[in-house]
Amino acid sequence: MKIFFNGVGDAFSKQSYNTSFIVQSNGYNLLVECPHPLFKILAERKQEKPEWPDIDDINGIYISHLHGDHMNGLEGYAFYKKFVKGQPVDLYVPYYYADMIWDHRLRTSMETGIGKDEESITFPEKFFFNKEKVYPDSYHDIGPFIISIKQTKHHMPSFAIIIDDGNKSVGYSSDTKFDMSLMKWLSNADLIIHESNYGPGHTNWNDLNSLEKNIRNKMILVHLPDNFDAGAIAKAEDGMILEV
Repeated sequence: MKIFFNGVGDAFSKQSYNTSFIVQSNGYNLLVECPHPLFKILAERKQEKPEWPDIDDINGIYISHLHGDHMNGLEGYAFYKKFVKGQPVDLYVPYYYADMIWDHRLRTSMETGIGKDEESITFPEKFFFNKEKVYPDSYHDIGPFIISIKQTKHHMPSFAIIIDDGNKSVGYSSDTKFDMSLMKWLSNADLIIHESNYGPGHTNWNDLNSLEKNIRNKMILVHLPDNFDAGAIAKAEDGMILEV
C-alpha cells in the first residue's frame, strides 16, 4: 500500500495545497478528499514524480464532509469524468451527507445544461455519480480495500476512515477536535494520518504529543497551517510518498 500526499495544508494555507491523498493498492487508486485545483495538483506531482497517479488513474473518491477545502474539486472532476471520459464518478460518501452533497452543494451548478440545439437539459445526480452511502459500524468494499468510518467532533459532522487492503491499513482522522475514543479506534491502523490545527474544531498538537509513544511513532500530521510546529510528531509534506 502506498500513500501519495497531494497536499497537506488547511483551508487558509498559502504554502501547501489543501489536504488530500491517494491510497494505492493492487492497481487501485482511492482519492481521499477532493479539493480544488485537483487537476493542477496532480499534474504538478506527476511532473515531479512520474509514479504519481494522474487524473485518469483515480478509481474512486471518498469525501469526509462538505467543507470546501475537502470537496471543492469534485464538480470539475465530475464534469471531466463524464463529458471527456464518458464515465460517472465512483463516489463514497458518509450516509449523513449522501443527499446533501448533491442537493445542497452540487445540484445548482451541475443540474442544467444546453444541448446541441440550444435546448435546456436537466442532468440527474446519477448522470455524474455512482454514489455509495457509507455507514459507521459497518464495513464497505472499495476495490481491493475494506473501509470503515467513524464520526468525529468537528464544526460540522466529519467522518474518519480506516482503509485496509488485507495486508496493511491506514487510518485518517479527517477534521476533528482531540478525541481519545477516536484515537483508540484509529490506533488499530498501521499508519495514522491525523489532522492538527488551531481552534475548537481541530486537534492541538500538544494533545497528540501527550499520547503513548507507540501511537505517536506511527502517526503523521496533515491539515496543517503554514509554518506549523508539530513537536516530535512527523509532518507530512506536499508530494510525499509513503509505503505502509
